[in-house]
Formats: sequence, structure tokens, C-alpha cells
Amino acid sequence: MKLPKKFKENWIDGLTSGKYQQITDCLCDEFGFCAIGVACSVAGVPEEKLMKTPNINKDLIVEYNLPFNDCTDELVDTIIELNDHEYLQFNQIASFIKEHVEAIDE
Repeated sequence: MKLPKKFKENWIDGLTSGKYQQITDCLCDEFGFCAIGVACSVAGVPEEKLMKTPNINKDLIVEYNLPFNDCTDELVDTIIELNDHEYLQFNQIASFIKEHVEAIDE
């Protein structure tokens, strides 16, 4: 699993910032964000585009040049599993990303 270095850093920073309340089952709602929603937010996707969206989609990936291959990207699937099914906290997900995702030059 690989991500552009700056995107990876910004995502980890967002997850550990304390700025985002954690939710499950959608990218964003009135209560907070899931881990993928945080990735989208720190990449500049407006909150209204994420609101109550169940998962990342091809339109978001293309429109905001997100570094995911598609909505079935292995990393996306893994992070959804950690956030929505294993209920890991954002700092634990950030640690997973640090350890398992290779940073590549853009």
C-alpha cells in the first residue's frame, strides 16, 4: 500500500489532531467523520460533499484527485474495516498508516 508522502502526512496529522470526532458507517455526518472522511477533508474535499456519503466514490476520487485507485482500493477497505468493524481509535488508525503505508514522492 502506497500514498504520496504529503497526503500520508496530512492524513496522519488530521487523525491525531483532535479536530475530528470519530463516527462509523459514513464519511461525515453532523457528529463527525470516519477515518476515510478525515482523509478526504484534509485533502480539501468540502464537508457538504462528504455529508452522509456512505463511502468514498469514483466522483470524489476524480474531482479532488485523491490518491486511491478506486473505491475498492485495498487501503480504503482496510481502513474501513479498522474504523467501522474493529472500532480502532483515530490514533490507532494513524499508527497503522505510519507502519503499513509506504510514502512515495509525488
